[in-house]
This record gives sequence, C-alpha cells and structure tokens, in this order.
Amino acid sequence: MGDKSAHKRKTKGHKAAKRKAATLSKDNKNTIPATTDGRNLAGSLGKGPEKSSNAPKNPKAFVFASRGRAKIQKARSAEKDQRRMHVPQNDALPDEPPPMVVLVQGPPGVGKTLLIKALVQHYTRQNVANPLGPVTLVAGKQRRITFVECPQDLNGMIDAAKYCDLVLLLVDGAYGFEMETFEFLNILQVHGFPKVMGVLTHLDAFKDATKLKNTKKALKHRFWAEIYAGAKLFYLSGLRNGKYLKREVLNLARFISIIKLRPLSWRTAHPYILTDRFEDVTPGEVIEQQPASDRRVAVYGYSRGCNFHPGARVHLAGVGDFTVTDMEALPDPCPLPGSQRRRGLNDRERMLYAPMSQVGGLVFDKDAAYIDIPDWKVSYTAKEGADPGNGVPPDEGVKMDLSGERQPGGDESSEDDESAGDESDEGSDLNSEDEQGTRASNASTHANGARQRRPAGSAEAASDDDDGTADDSGDESASAEDDSSQSGSDDDADAGAAEAEEGAVRWKLGLADRANALFKSRGVELHALIYSTPAAVNSIHAKHSSAYPPPPDQNGNVSSDDDDLFKPKAAPSQRPGEDTAEALDALDSCLALNMDSVGEVWSVPAAVESLRNRFVTGDWEAGQARDAQNPGLAPMEEGGNDDDAEEVFGDFEDLELGVKQSGSADPVTQAAMQAVRDEAKQEKLDARRAAKKAAFDEAYDQGGGAKGVDAAMHNAPAPDNNNSKDDDREDDEATFYDAMKAEVMARAARTKAALEALPPEQRVALGGHVPGTYMRLLLSGVPCELVNHWNPAQPLLVGGLASTEEGRSFLQLRLKRHRWSPRVLKTRDPLTFSVGWRRFQSLPVYAMEDANGRMRHLKYTPEHMHCTALVYGPMVPPNTGILAVQTANARQESWRISATGVVLGSEAGPRVVKKLKLTGAPFRVHKHTAFVGGMFASQLEVAKFEGAAVRTVSGIRGTIKKALRPGVHGGKAGSFRASFEDKPLLSDIVFLRAWIAVDLPRFYNPVTNLLAPAPVRRASLKPHADTHQDGDGQLTDGLAEPSPSSPAEQVEVIPNGSDGAVSAEGAVGAWVGMRTVAQLRRERGEGPPRNPDSLYRPIERAPRVFNPLRIPKQLQAAMPFKSKPKDPKSRLGKAQTLEQKRAVVLEPQERKAVTLIAQLNALRNERAAKRRAGRARQRQKHEKEVAAENEWRTQHSKELRKKRYIIEGQADKRSSKRAKHRED
Repeated sequence: MGDKSAHKRKTKGHKAAKRKAATLSKDNKNTIPATTDGRNLAGSLGKGPEKSSNAPKNPKAFVFASRGRAKIQKARSAEKDQRRMHVPQNDALPDEPPPMVVLVQGPPGVGKTLLIKALVQHYTRQNVANPLGPVTLVAGKQRRITFVECPQDLNGMIDAAKYCDLVLLLVDGAYGFEMETFEFLNILQVHGFPKVMGVLTHLDAFKDATKLKNTKKALKHRFWAEIYAGAKLFYLSGLRNGKYLKREVLNLARFISIIKLRPLSWRTAHPYILTDRFEDVTPGEVIEQQPASDRRVAVYGYSRGCNFHPGARVHLAGVGDFTVTDMEALPDPCPLPGSQRRRGLNDRERMLYAPMSQVGGLVFDKDAAYIDIPDWKVSYTAKEGADPGNGVPPDEGVKMDLSGERQPGGDESSEDDESAGDESDEGSDLNSEDEQGTRASNASTHANGARQRRPAGSAEAASDDDDGTADDSGDESASAEDDSSQSGSDDDADAGAAEAEEGAVRWKLGLADRANALFKSRGVELHALIYSTPAAVNSIHAKHSSAYPPPPDQNGNVSSDDDDLFKPKAAPSQRPGEDTAEALDALDSCLALNMDSVGEVWSVPAAVESLRNRFVTGDWEAGQARDAQNPGLAPMEEGGNDDDAEEVFGDFEDLELGVKQSGSADPVTQAAMQAVRDEAKQEKLDARRAAKKAAFDEAYDQGGGAKGVDAAMHNAPAPDNNNSKDDDREDDEATFYDAMKAEVMARAARTKAALEALPPEQRVALGGHVPGTYMRLLLSGVPCELVNHWNPAQPLLVGGLASTEEGRSFLQLRLKRHRWSPRVLKTRDPLTFSVGWRRFQSLPVYAMEDANGRMRHLKYTPEHMHCTALVYGPMVPPNTGILAVQTANARQESWRISATGVVLGSEAGPRVVKKLKLTGAPFRVHKHTAFVGGMFASQLEVAKFEGAAVRTVSGIRGTIKKALRPGVHGGKAGSFRASFEDKPLLSDIVFLRAWIAVDLPRFYNPVTNLLAPAPVRRASLKPHADTHQDGDGQLTDGLAEPSPSSPAEQVEVIPNGSDGAVSAEGAVGAWVGMRTVAQLRRERGEGPPRNPDSLYRPIERAPRVFNPLRIPKQLQAAMPFKSKPKDPKSRLGKAQTLEQKRAVVLEPQERKAVTLIAQLNALRNERAAKRRAGRARQRQKHEKEVAAENEWRTQHSKELRKKRYIIEGQADKRSSKRAKHRED
C-alpha cells in the first residue's frame, strides 16, 4: 500500500486531459497553439467536441432500470398522493383572518413570562413589564399573533386547549418533563390536538457538553413519542442579562411564522371569542343599591371559528350560559399594515394591543376610542394668540403629541388615530427626524414610563431584517450577515444612550430654519381640509400661509354644508406685497392660473351646475351624456392597455379653461395618480377574474364535471362524449379531486358573492359577523362574583352554542380509564367532564354492551379496555372528544386525568340493566311439578314473574306457573308452583335469573371556577428558579385542600346550580364541586358500612344421606344371580343372626399359633422398614453425587465452549482483515 508505483493514474479529469495533450504534442512533435486559457484547450483535447445545450436529451437515460422497479415507484407515488388527500374543506377565514393564538404553556418557574416578553419585544420593539391576558401584535403584512400565557390550574389548562392555535410547550431541560406537561398534552389530544412546538429552557445549567447533548437527545425522543416522530423541539441555550438571546428569539419567531395550521372541526363549526378586554357596564346606582345583583358585562375580542349571529346563546367557560343582549362590530384595534411593496414593517406598523397588560394605549368602545397617553409624552400647544384659559374648546385648540407623532386636533382626532397605522409614511416627513432625536434622548430619561423606545439606529437596523411572514427555512444557525443586521445587546444600548443624547442636542441646532424649509415644500393636508372642523382648517391655514381666515358668507356665518362647495367664494383681500399664490385660495390650487379668467368662467351658473354633475351627488344622466359627447375620457374597457392610463394620468388639458397642463411633480400628487392607476388595474383584474369564474361555473354546471372545468379553464370546448374510454378514465382519475375541490370553492364563492350583494345590516342578520371581526358582546344577568373575582391572568373564553346544544339528555360515551390513573373509577362517583366549551360535574354510570345489544351495568371501569358511560349533561354532536377529571387539586402528586373518550350519541331515556339472581328450594315434588318457596315474599311478587324461566342447579329447566296461598300444602307467603322438564329433587336449588333496570342519576353541576376567589397558596419553586425570573412562579393556581364541613354541607347536591360551592377558607380556597363518598367518609373518619348479609361466614353443610336402592321382588326374580343384590339392605337395622351373635373361642394351640404368626409379621415389618430407610439414605447420597458431577460437567462444558468461541472469533477477525486487505 505504501509503494508509489502501485498508484493508479487517473484517466479522467483536468490533469489527465493535460497529460494526454502533452503526450500527443511530444509524439507528433507539434506544439500546441498558444492561447490565453490553457485549461479550455486541454479540456477540449481531452473531452472532444462539446455537445450543444439545445440538443434533445436521450429519453432512455431517465427511465427505470426494470419494469418491477417502475411498478414499485408508481405504487409508492400513488400511495403518497392518496395519503396526502383529505376531504376538501371550505376555508371559512375571511381576507383578514383573526390573529393566531399562540399559547405558552409550562410548569411554574420555567420561563413562560420571560419568553412572551422576548417575543413581544422582538415583534414590536416594546417592553411589556407584566403581560396579562391576551397580547395581540402585528407580526407581518398578513399575520397577527396573540400571545397567551397558560394558567397553572387544571381548569385553565382545559380552557386554553380549546382556543389555542399553536402551543409553545416549555420544558425545563435541567429538570426534565414534569407531570403538567404530559397532562396538557393529553388535554390537547382530546380537544383536537393543535400544533405543538417544544421549547427547552435552562440549558445553561449543564456544564458538560456531552451530558447536554445526551439530555437533548433523550428529551427529543421522549417528546416525539408523545407528539409524532419529527416534531420540532427548539432550544433556548440560556440567559444573558436576564433575557433570552436575540438570535434564538429570532429563530423561534421564524419557526412560528412558517407554521401551517389545520382547521379543527369543532372550532370551524362554532364561533368563539377569546376575551382581551372585560368591562362592567352596570349602572353605578344599581350597584350601590344592590351590590350582590346580577351585572351587565361587555366583553371584547376577535371573532373566531364560524360566523357569529346576533342574539346567539354563548357559554362563558367557568361561568355559565347566557344570551347575547347586544352584539356590535368595532374598528380593529390592531389592523394589518396592508399590501405595500416593501420587505419589512416600519415602527408605526408594529402595533401592539394588550388592554389587560396596560400597554398599547388605544381602547375602542361602542361609541368612542380612548387613547391613554403618559404625562411625559403629552405636550399642549395653544392656539396662536389665544389664552389657554379663554374658554376655547379643547378639541379645537389643543393638539397632543403621542409617542413623538403629530396628531391633528379637533373632531377628527379619533378617526385619524384609528387610521394612523394604515397611512403611508409621506405624511410624517416633517417629524421623522424629530422622532429619531427624541427616541435617543428619551431612552434613558423616561425609563419609568408606560412604553420605552429603543435607539433609532438599532430599531431601523432590526426592522429591515425582521419580517414575520418571511418563509425562512428555520435553521437554528443563521449567517453572519443576519447577525450583523440585528440590534446590539443591552450593554451596547446602554453604552450608546449618552452618545445618542448628545447627538440629539447637536441635532436641534438650527431646527427652526430646517422646519420652515421643509414646511414650505410640503404638500397640503387635503384629507384634513375636507373633513376637519373649521377650527382645524384654520390651524392648517395658519401653518401653510399667513392669509386671513376664510371669509364669511352673506349672512356672516362660516358654513360647512356640502352645497357651499359649489358656491364661488369672493376673492380675499391681499396684503401689500403678498403674491397671489401665497393667498388663501392657493391652498386649493395646484396650477399657476390667471385668477381673473377663472373668476369669469365660474361666474356663469351653468358652469357651476356642470361641476356639480361631476360629483356623486349630482345628476348622473347629465354625466352619462357628457361621457357620450367625450368618448376619449371614458373609462378604460377590457381591451385597453396601460398606455391609455398613462395618457389619462400624465399631461392633461383643462376642458373648462382650454389650457393644457403638464403632470405635477409633487410627490403627493404622483402618489395619488399611482394609487388611481393601481385601482384601475385592480378593477380590470377583478373583472377578468369574475368573467373567468362565471365561465368556470357555467362549464362545470353544464359541461359535465371535471372535463368541462378543464376545458373552461383553458378556453377550450368541452370534450365530446364519443372519445375513447381510456382517455375519459384517465381524465377523471387526474381531475376528480381537483373538480371536487373546485366545486367546494365555487359554492363558497357563490355564497360569499350573494352575501356581499346585500346591505351590511341584512348581511349581518343573515350571515352574522365573519371571523376576524373585533366585536363587543353585551351580556346580561352575569353573577356579580365574576366581576368581584376577575383575574386578568385567567383568560375568559366565550363559545357560541348551536340550537341543539342547549338541551340536556344522557350522553353515551365510549370511555377508557387512563393508564396512568392511580385507581379504577367507580359508578356514581362524581367526575368533572370537559365536552365542547363546557365543563361540568356529573355522576357517570358504566356499562358494557352485550352481543344482543343489552347494556349491562358495571360497578367499576374495566382494566385496559373501553366501556360505555352514560352521563347526564348538555347535548353535543357525536364524535366529540371528552375528558374526565376527578379532582383539579394542584397538590395531588399523581396523575389527574382520570379518563378520556368520545361521544357516541345522546338518548333521552337509555336502559341499563344489572343481573339479579333469586334462589328458592322445593318443599314438595310431584313428578314434573314442584312447590318452591323462599324465592319471593308475597303473592304480588310471584304474579309479576309468572311465566319466567327458572332453572335448578342440576340444569333442569322450568317455568313459574302460579302463586300459592299461604298455608296450602304447607307453603309460606311467596310460594309458587312450577313445572319442570324432569322431576327435580328436594335437595335441588331453584334460581331465577333476571335483569333489572338501573336508575340513572340526573345530576348536572357546571364548573363555575371563575365565580370563586382565586387560590393564593404559594408554590414551592425549584432551587435554580431564582436565576430565571418568571412571573408565573409566585402564586399557585391549584386548588386548596377542601376543609371539613358540616354533614349537611357534605351531602348537599346542586342539580342546576350556577355558583357551585366555595371552600370554607374563602380567600385561600377555590371552587369545590361534589365530592365522592370515599372523600366524605375520610373527612368524617368513618369506614364503609357493613351489611351482615354481605359478610363471609363458614359454610356448614350436613352430610347427605341417600335412600337405599329398592328393587321390586318381581324384578329381582327375573334378574340373573350375578346381578341380584347379595347383601340385602332390608336386613340392616334388624336383630343379629345366630352367626353374628355366636362368640369364637380359640384353643390354646390355636392361640399360640396366632400369637407366633403375629410376632413373625412384626419382625418382618421391622426389617422391611429398616431396609426402606437404608435405601432412602443411599438414594439421597447418590442424588447428591450426581448433582455435583452434573454441575462440574456443566461448568466444564461452558469453559470449553467459551474457549472455542474465542478461537473462532479470532479466526473470523483475521479472515475479515485479510479479505479487507485484499480488497484495498
């Protein structure tokens, strides 16, 4: 191997080509022509002529090697396609879907609150001190996210599993999986199983890299076993300065952005709202007079699921069922930024809405919008020449500076604030630099404010790199370029705060001159001029010119009516030295015109009327006539092109004045023109889509399914029915699924188009509010405890109910006890069920269905198999998942999920039976008839069972005929006459096997945990929890141990209660439901009652005496002698015979002989006993010797085999090495 001569030269490649070229040149004694690229020349000599890239490829080069392989591959591809297919579902989400709910779940002290803070800061560049309740933010151009921290109590976990779309499952990597994690996974499996992503924290506790790697691998495989193989498990390596690393938070945000959600059947069929704002709107005087009266509550949130109809019945999880008194759609407090052509989001579009967390500052109500502005961010600018105390209305004379952005004052403030996030950045050119300077200066001076801003450079650099909708691959390792584009660490931000403050001071030099220069070149705020109040218009006029206020009309009033738009205004008097363009009318003019000629033209009333007809409020017929006279100004038709649009929006001619003007170079005007052009293009595209869709619908309805659809989509005629059968079959197989999906989409599009054609009020009345609408629901009759014990950390779920889900009946469940549950479940022991939106307590009755359909009662749940459970509760559709919990106590260390199952159906009165065995004994027998007693207690009971089948222990079948009167034939009360198929014996036991119906309890107790005070018991944290601060580790959310109460309270049942029960320790306890009998006995210190009939006693049976066999004499005479009885039983018990009475007296010789024989027998028996004992000892000794020899032989054979195996293994190794050596 080490010999160089054994190296084989390469015959292909660049070096081989050069060597071959050199050999050819040496043999032929010719020189290679000198070129600038010897590589290409050598390559051409070695490779030969190059093939053209346009040459057709060989079709045989891309086929399968054998037909068997082709068949396998085609079968595999077809199987993958079929596995990927699912029943087409209609996408009920609107154009702007509701925010995706991301639930952060984990045990206490694992870092949930810290993760939410990091993600919110990543998306919005804002710090949330204490995130409570839902936190909604804009994550991208087309995506919004609502972060919710999962409560720690079991009731909150069950509710959270019903509204979350994505679960971030936090796991303490240093501690491992805890019980709460597996419990929540089991809850998710029952309620639809949304997307789950695991996150490992506390990985900085590992100092050994090998141990960290092994722990990650073990946790990953355990996580895969619960979810599916390949489930994503994200790693957060540790903390830096009390925060997660920004690169890891960025990667986690990218993973969240590419998650694809699958609609869940229950949620798509029911509307629901996750409440992000809660308000008590009960009048104050009612509360003062009756503090314990029911309240009127308004809840706010995004509508999700299906359409929300007015007046619907809803269920407040943890409270009860209510009717919506009033339902209204509100402006979206966190709207999407819109489809603007840029990669990322600017700071204005990174909106945050979290009313319960006291951030965001914007709250929408039914008739107003409230802005919460910190004091240090408010600056009041008085009207020029006006005293702040002169009685000027604040809405006309005061303007607020919110977060460094200019907000126009006046009546339009609410509208402008509402649409501030949707406007472009062109309106903020003046104060864009001001924002940059104030952010740098306020970063350190206003550290205690409601909202903190980062330095401008860091925010801008990060905004270019982050986009929630980017389809990134999600790798944990990113390029150095991305790292450089991110904002620096907190240390860098603190270090640069002083430099930023000095930069802000230097920047303010010459601020007034620059502001005036920018203000002169800035366009007029047309929106404010048209829709604002006169005071706001005056302020705008004062900013843009020094003209006088608008002149009053003839009556001396400043009119704001619409008709004033078409009244010529008098020319204002000008000051000496002022130019006409700087006058007041210059604000409404973009042309350098002769004002005298303009006045002459518009002095004619007909011209004013022609101008009126150009508006929507004018005469439309006159407008159509004008369009007919000027066909060149008609709108673009279907066959038009973009050049026509350029002519329309480019240079134009003023038809009223006959002056041709060129296009304006103003950026605002150009942007408006571009917007109009885009709108025209969009209308043109919509018209094409509508025509194409109409053709699709017509072709599908008339042209015959998939083939007609395919022909319509490609503008081809529908296929003829006379085509070959093979072609038709191939087309159907290829397009049936697509046609099926197209049919579902077409039906949904027709429904949507029909609803959009209706007025808004009628559309809401018929179809309801679409998902994604921010709504306000008013509920009446809500218990006051909900308001008194309201906890923002416990999100409120409002779920819509169908009309069929309000009644109650018995639910038939297929239930199975969880394999980790510590004990079996007993019939009639109360369980808390989670079905649909509701959580309620009921008394289940377990049963097993026999082959004949009989529901047989079970006292306990079977082991490792399903059973049927009958539960009284609200009706739900079949195939709905169900979860059963016996206790929600957080102090319970064992598994808390008792059982899981699915709803099979509902029935008003199901029949469950149990076996009943009644026994009796015959006291008189007549051939096939017997009188039986001891089975019943009265004649009435016997009459009820007349005709019932009975059976004896020996297997003789019979039937109950009639009851006997007491005393007849010596019978007691309850005796009866029965006939059998054979003669029974007096010793037989007769038993009756019957099935008796079991009474099903009608008990329904809704879980109203939100009406009880929250538990305040402190939880014990792990030792390392102090290094990772988390807001969720201070208070426990579990239930306190119920305290003993009086016997009357222990057995009290609330059939239709809404308030449940609260433990005696008011502030420490929580909602306590019905307790089991075992818990009540344990609290009282009592044992189970003892029934004497149920005790086990020793069975005493008298010896059975059989009657003698009696053979008739005639039969004995006919019998042969061999069969005749030799010892007649008839002589037993009579006087002894002479032979029996006679005594036997032995002679002396006979006595000696008998004695000698007895002695000899005794000696023989003794010698035989000694021989048997000796043989036994010899046998034991021999067995020991054999056992020792066998043990030695076994050990010796093991050693021999071991040596032989070693020798054979060494020989195999040597042979394998030699073979490998030969191959090399």
